[in-house]
Amino acid sequence: MKACVTSLALIAVTACATTSTDVAPRVTSDDLALVDGAGWTGTLVYRDYSPPYGDVTLQAEVDVSVTSDGLLLDMRYPGEPSANSTDMLSVATDGSRLGGDPVVARKEDQGEVRITTRAPCEDDDKPAICEHIYTFSKARFGLRKTVKFDGSSDTFQRNAYTFTR
Repeated sequence: MKACVTSLALIAVTACATTSTDVAPRVTSDDLALVDGAGWTGTLVYRDYSPPYGDVTLQAEVDVSVTSDGLLLDMRYPGEPSANSTDMLSVATDGSRLGGDPVVARKEDQGEVRITTRAPCEDDDKPAICEHIYTFSKARFGLRKTVKFDGSSDTFQRNAYTFTR
């Protein structure tokens, strides 16, 4: 009888441990709150779609507002004010999607949160897999997009915003 109870307890502990590690990664309201506010300055580096496909760097600024739908980004480019824009980075109510794509990874390290999304996309009129890496902290905010074309083993960076305050 004692062996039976011990076995059942071991099975129960194993089942609970298995269930807790199967939790899907999520973005939280606390993650978003880290980057809320004005005064972010930095750069946008993007890969040009035209030959020779080099990287272009622009100065960039952003004010971030947390809304019920996600993050409202007021983007400014001091050297190219005609490119200024306001964008919404949407977050699913349950935190399973960011920018419309599924959250596939979440990592926290020393006050910084890194969220990764991945989904099929189209880049340069070709089918691909796009991965977005978002970095949230009180002092750093980053948005990076990488692309891997279907049938290719190579991944390249399409663009990266890097901000500090």
